[in-house]
Amino acid sequence: MKRTIASLALLRMNWDKYKKDYIEVFIPFIVTLISKKKYQIINENVIRQDFKEEYGLSIPYYPMITILRRTKKRGYIDRKDGIGENYKPVKDLVEADEFSENAAVLERKYNKVLNKFVDFCKMIDVIINLEDADRILIAFLRDYDLDIIFANYDVQSLLPDVSNTDKEKYLIGKYIQVANVNEPEVFGFLVDISFGHIIANAILYDINLEKFQGKISANCYLDTGILFDLLGLNYESRQTASKELLQSLIGNRSSIYVFRHTYDELLGIINGCIEWVENKLYDPYKASRALLFFKDQEFTASEVESFILNIEKQLDDLHIKIIDAPDPNDQLLQRFQIDEKELQEFIVNTYKQKNPFFDETDKDFTLYQDVKSISTVCKLRRGYKPLKISDAKHIFITSNATLAFASRQFECMDAEINDEGLGRTYFFIPTTMTDVFIGTLLWGQSPAKIISINQKKLISNCYAAMQPTKQLMKKYTQIAEREYKKGVVTEDEYTILKVSRMARNILVEETMNDPDLFTEKNITDILSEIRDSIRSEETARFDIDREEYEIQHRQSQEAMKKINRELETTKTDKDRIVTNIENIAEKVSNIIARIMFLILAILAIITLLFQITPTSFRYPILRIGLGILTFLFAGASIFTGFNIVGAREMIKIKTKELIILIFMK
Repeated sequence: MKRTIASLALLRMNWDKYKKDYIEVFIPFIVTLISKKKYQIINENVIRQDFKEEYGLSIPYYPMITILRRTKKRGYIDRKDGIGENYKPVKDLVEADEFSENAAVLERKYNKVLNKFVDFCKMIDVIINLEDADRILIAFLRDYDLDIIFANYDVQSLLPDVSNTDKEKYLIGKYIQVANVNEPEVFGFLVDISFGHIIANAILYDINLEKFQGKISANCYLDTGILFDLLGLNYESRQTASKELLQSLIGNRSSIYVFRHTYDELLGIINGCIEWVENKLYDPYKASRALLFFKDQEFTASEVESFILNIEKQLDDLHIKIIDAPDPNDQLLQRFQIDEKELQEFIVNTYKQKNPFFDETDKDFTLYQDVKSISTVCKLRRGYKPLKISDAKHIFITSNATLAFASRQFECMDAEINDEGLGRTYFFIPTTMTDVFIGTLLWGQSPAKIISINQKKLISNCYAAMQPTKQLMKKYTQIAEREYKKGVVTEDEYTILKVSRMARNILVEETMNDPDLFTEKNITDILSEIRDSIRSEETARFDIDREEYEIQHRQSQEAMKKINRELETTKTDKDRIVTNIENIAEKVSNIIARIMFLILAILAIITLLFQITPTSFRYPILRIGLGILTFLFAGASIFTGFNIVGAREMIKIKTKELIILIFMK
């Protein structure tokens, strides 16, 4: 089966090379096969069998006819005798050396990936061989076939008929997830394989493929699952992929809606989380994915309420409008009413074929809402079954491939009953389509976008494969409750086992999603690992705190040293400034003192001369006043020691103090 994966990788490589359409990428396969087998006559049934043996892909009859006709158009083969579906090779045109070389390179690359997968399993004490690894990867891809081929009449996979256990799904999901983080080259190869898988499935629509060409300019109605993705209640990769798909649809001038009953269903599910998000009786086995999300994110009841209040705005920001379904009593539309009860029974039977554990009672309300949405779109189409995607004015988009498949099969059955003579060749665009299929159609118009969407889809598929199965969760909650009632685990430990995402992750890692591997001992192991993890986190947090303290301490010491250096520098600078100011003050005060001394000396001489001059008798008042001033000056000199020389020193000192005071402020 190794050639199957190498062939998918080759399809991806051919797309990059030819970039034409789904059919063109198969021509190098046919040309190489013709060259290798050296056919004289090319019969479609023979070449289909040889194609399967050589490349590991089972191409149905009609798609093979389409590929051969395109090969003829390219001049590599011609009709034998000019008629029929038997062909003959055109000599000198069939060259396949480059293709064979590429195939050998990709097969060697795939062998390396398989060996790494085997080594990865060995690291977690699981022994598989290369054949097991090959089967596990093919089965992982096959699980998502229905995303693309749900609308085909003959729902048969191109891939070998193999299957995985839940444990093997976990192993491949974990391996791809690890490769995404640590080995980008391996992950890139796996993305290419996944992309090739989409290309391969597209050929199944053979003669109807052209009916899917053209703009998807329709009224698109979203189901609850896609709303969960868009609101971030699933994995982040799914949210990003859904938003990119939405933007592509809007770019194609599609209008995006959600029916009021779908919106109410969404609100009802999230409203139900308010009661349980802080409730000790919470049971993870019975929890919706919304409740699991809120528990994992540690939302409080009030935070869930705030989330609900913000939903309508989020939808509005995404350009999604909430609309009412048509009035069921509308006479014009009643004639297009489908048998909703029969459709629901058909859907339930389809679910049970795929999953024997499906509980229709538990999902009764959800089933009713889905049936109502499909029925409403049928009414809006007014019985019209569009033959081309560009003519489809109303489409219900779901992330549930089984629902889309069941709806398509029901419509086909209804068409055969109501449209006599149309038979199985009657093809029309189904009412319900998967988000992956819509993305694939858009990919024909913008390959870069679907590559991005497909990568994120692959990652989300891996996360889904690593979530605990319903069977495992049921056994886990039952044993946890039994151990709590027996007193083996405390109430706090029981609460942790129920609400902790870490506990669920450890559960899956220890059992690899195999319920048979789970026992009472796992409960003890899970609690022990959680305690160790908490201690490790506390130790790590302490080490971080201690390291931060030491860094801060060193930084504070360096800061203090710097401050001290700055203070010392400042003190030195201040002393130097003070000295300079004092020197300036000394010089200035000397000058002022000399001037004041000179003024006082002149006044003293004038006073003395005025007293002894005869002219002074003409001014008795002035003479008496100067006499009193002289007397006071003399008295001050006797009692205080004040004199002209002393006045000079005093003026000098006061002036110096005043200058220092002004400049040192």
